[in-house]
Amino acid sequence: MKYYINKQKEFQKHFFKLDSMTDVEKKKWMKEFALNVMVELSELIIELKDKHHRNNEETIDSNITEEWIDTFKYLINIALLLDLDEKKIKTLFDNKTLVVEQRYEQEIKLKNMKDAKKVIVVDIDDVLCDYNKFFTSKFNDAYGTDCDSVFVIKEEHPKEYIDFKHHYRVTGYKREVPVIKNAKSMCSYFHKLGYKILLISSRPYKKYFRIFSDTLYWLKKNNIAFDALYFDENKYEKIMKEFPQTNFFIDDMRNNANSVGEMGFKVFLLNKQWNKGEINKNVTRINDLQDIIKMYEGGKLNGTRRNKKCIESKKSRVSRS
Repeated sequence: MKYYINKQKEFQKHFFKLDSMTDVEKKKWMKEFALNVMVELSELIIELKDKHHRNNEETIDSNITEEWIDTFKYLINIALLLDLDEKKIKTLFDNKTLVVEQRYEQEIKLKNMKDAKKVIVVDIDDVLCDYNKFFTSKFNDAYGTDCDSVFVIKEEHPKEYIDFKHHYRVTGYKREVPVIKNAKSMCSYFHKLGYKILLISSRPYKKYFRIFSDTLYWLKKNNIAFDALYFDENKYEKIMKEFPQTNFFIDDMRNNANSVGEMGFKVFLLNKQWNKGEINKNVTRINDLQDIIKMYEGGKLNGTRRNKKCIESKKSRVSRS
């Protein structure tokens, strides 16, 4: 890849100087190259189309490879404008491969989970990863503040919070978040017992595409056992409808836990400074994820479940604040 990038970079010096280009100029050229990619792909399609007046329509001739290489060269031009070298391209390729492979496997696993008798649904932030502490520490380092939680940051520094939240999402910080105590052992324990583990998050991956790969990277790096990964702003609504056989949920947000509990599901609420208050009868507070294992081994884990008809009769009000 290095050879192709350097070769194309040398040729493009006839048209522009990368080092002195503004972002506006780069976007203008990227648009031009992207349109050229579309043109070359169209010509490739024409070459692939059956030509009944020719006798070699079933063969792959040189015109096809010519159209392909034209497309490739324009894509390299876009990579130059994005300041992508061979190392960055490999990282992007590996990250996207993580996502594609997960989606492929997940489609199969989710179908199989429809009939699974043992399913648990686990939130990620502040249940598996220590998001609040990590984000707060990074924010304090960046702004010289002394906040003790994300909630204090949002209240006392709203503008800085929004700016840093964006920075946090685009720089890959999510790959570095520490694991919550006993998160790995808890997931492994129930996975070995045959439970299907569905991880859920309200992380906005549709706005920040890299969030999917960053989350997968973190899960694999920390050897967190799971079967499927689900992102949605209203993360529980669809899950409760599609998996009414869920044995229990684990969350750190009291409003989420109470709303799911109202639907008749068993919920474990991991105690945090921000989730004090009354809880639904189906919600059980825990101080450590290990507590769930202790309850299971003590025969005290008898989750209540409702059927689809019951769930659909109510409106879900779950979301992360």
